[in-house]
Amino acid sequence: MDDSMKNSLQRAFVFSKAACSRPNERRFFEEHKFTLTILPMVNRRAGGSFSAAASLGFLALAKRKRVDDSICVTGKVNRKGKIVCVLNIEAKVTAAVRAGKAKVIIPHGNLADFLKIPNIKGKIQRRTVRKVNDLSKFLLN
Repeated sequence: MDDSMKNSLQRAFVFSKAACSRPNERRFFEEHKFTLTILPMVNRRAGGSFSAAASLGFLALAKRKRVDDSICVTGKVNRKGKIVCVLNIEAKVTAAVRAGKAKVIIPHGNLADFLKIPNIKGKIQRRTVRKVNDLSKFLLN
């Protein structure tokens, strides 16, 4: 894993912990050790566009909730906990449609890019997020 991916994952972890309001949720991060394995098929140049998805996963674990498996998530968590624009939104959304996903969660800053994707209307719902805290609304009970 390159430094960009490590840094992105670290930010995802830190801001997911900060987004947890209950003491037992925050304690979860202190009591558990995480090991991440990046499979060889992952594009090594992808950088941090997976960090929003990682944040959603961390939140689900801490809050003991499930992630809706009909969604795809992309976005980079920056140093302030904001989810910022990523490259190749069209390719990512198209892949989500091909995979049969119902919703895609993208950074708010990529909304204009999403709206430019040809023939996407009606094929997938989009939701936008601005910060890690916004991801909690996508957790299921």
